[in-house]
Amino acid sequence: TRIDDVGRILSPADALLDHPSPPLIDDIIKLYEVTFIYGDPKAGKTTFWIEMERRISRGEDFGKHLVEKGAVLHYTFEGSKPAKKKQRAMIKAGLLAKDDPFYLKTPEFTLDQTDAAEKILEDIREINRRGIPLRAICFDTLAAAAGQVDENSVKDMQPTLKLLSSLAARYPLAIVVVHHSPKGGKGPRGSSAIRGMYDTGLEVSKVKRGHEMKVVDQRDSDSEGMKCPFSIVGVEGMHKHPKTGKLEMAGIYTRAAPNDR
Repeated sequence: TRIDDVGRILSPADALLDHPSPPLIDDIIKLYEVTFIYGDPKAGKTTFWIEMERRISRGEDFGKHLVEKGAVLHYTFEGSKPAKKKQRAMIKAGLLAKDDPFYLKTPEFTLDQTDAAEKILEDIREINRRGIPLRAICFDTLAAAAGQVDENSVKDMQPTLKLLSSLAARYPLAIVVVHHSPKGGKGPRGSSAIRGMYDTGLEVSKVKRGHEMKVVDQRDSDSEGMKCPFSIVGVEGMHKHPKTGKLEMAGIYTRAAPNDR
């Protein structure tokens, strides 16, 4: 069941609603659209997007790219521990405040369940009630979020992809999906329906000078082919020892930093 915030069932036509798509991050991410971030394992996909979320939650530009401030929600379907470690480290380093609207959540649903949309909409309403409008929802990763769905099957993937499209069409926010590239291949892994439904495709990869995000696909935009180099740098995380209460080093965590050329 797909319902909006007044309880009306969303129809398939909601995915076709024609909205202007203002930028959330100039040249990279737009509101009312679905963006896929994909690449090889360890390429820095989640690290890159968590840094974008941090900047959105604070209204902090990413290099030359202007960022609109808003709340962000990151669904960690593979478990929240790594992401929460990054969040705590950024707070300790002064890069993020505890009251910044940066929300991490390990959901109790997958997108193939009939009540998934209702639970997502409950989270949207709850965050918006806090005063700073939600501007981005991330589903990390597609393979885990999709549940029992076969990502290689067009038929199986269509309901999940339609749900993501309907959410993006209905609400002034960006729907962002972290996904993998096929082993030894390019583009997003799985069904051809995936590439056919998203508005923007961002490929994250390792390069000689660090890491790079490339805008591979973006509808109605001149940004295709744009490259955004970045480095993954350490953030020192501190925590209180559970017995002594003294501050000690918890580890070195990572974040993405722009390499302006």
